[in-house]
Amino acid sequence: MTQIYAAPMEGLTTGVFRKAHRALFSGIDRYYLPFIAVHESHTFKQKEIRDMSPSVNAGMVSVPQILTKNPADFVWGAREIAALGYDEINLNLGCPSPTVTTKKKGAGLLGDSEALQGLLDGIFEGLADLPDLRITVKTRLGIAEPQEMEALTELYNRYPVAELIIHARTLQDLYRGEPRMEAFRKAYEDCRMPVSFNGNIFSREDFDGFISRYPETAGVMLGRGLIRNPALAREIRGGEKLTREELRAFHDAIYQGYLEEMSGITPVLGRMKELWSYWGTLFPENERLVRNVRKAKNRKDYETAAGILFNMGSFRNEDRPREIIMH
Repeated sequence: MTQIYAAPMEGLTTGVFRKAHRALFSGIDRYYLPFIAVHESHTFKQKEIRDMSPSVNAGMVSVPQILTKNPADFVWGAREIAALGYDEINLNLGCPSPTVTTKKKGAGLLGDSEALQGLLDGIFEGLADLPDLRITVKTRLGIAEPQEMEALTELYNRYPVAELIIHARTLQDLYRGEPRMEAFRKAYEDCRMPVSFNGNIFSREDFDGFISRYPETAGVMLGRGLIRNPALAREIRGGEKLTREELRAFHDAIYQGYLEEMSGITPVLGRMKELWSYWGTLFPENERLVRNVRKAKNRKDYETAAGILFNMGSFRNEDRPREIIMH
């Protein structure tokens, strides 16, 4: 059976989010952690250490993701992470953020075949003594044209990549438009390793339609669709649709988690407002009430605005929302 993964989304799928999601919803087989940017200093930030902590990720299968262009840095990070008990580490070749790609990291490395080959050579040579450690790769189709994936597929096929997760867009696509399914199809057919898919799965119908065409897909990764509808994986597996009460319980668990973890209300509200850019589409007739939540500047105003929205808003879990915020 095709597995369902939660995508790594910086600032969104944090340990607080994952812990609350795992407690309240079913259906996710693996949670991919937001990327860890490993540098030559070979140290982790405190927030990265906390996010990888076995206590934060208890009861779920979680996969750390490393962002780097330096093979020695990846190897160091992978060994440190494996020592925590993880058996899979994901290489980020998919992030399209300009702050990442201008440094030839993430999807920015896809346009430099020599550097990419050097990175992969160094990773698999440097970790050859850890044969049980799965190295998976999350990639885009290329920089500008989806046909670039043909050369990337040929390169990936040279290595013992345990699984290739393909976000079926180019770097320049960002999150706009529909996934480039013809390029994905060719990679799906040509890759020697298991292939998973990422891109525009917002409903059970989307998932079923995709699997009917690509039944051998190892996994389907849910990103924006899962943030907006935390019950999406459950719905895909044939379970009940998301209710207003569940969304409120999820909101409250995340909010309380951030209040306990973060210093001051400002960063907490920043995190919550980013989530509301997705949850707001579940209240399509209450734009003013959603706007009040996102404009709140202190704890009292936020809690009042969120309470009014949950109590009085017109909740509608549509399979295809009018708008999904591009993240």
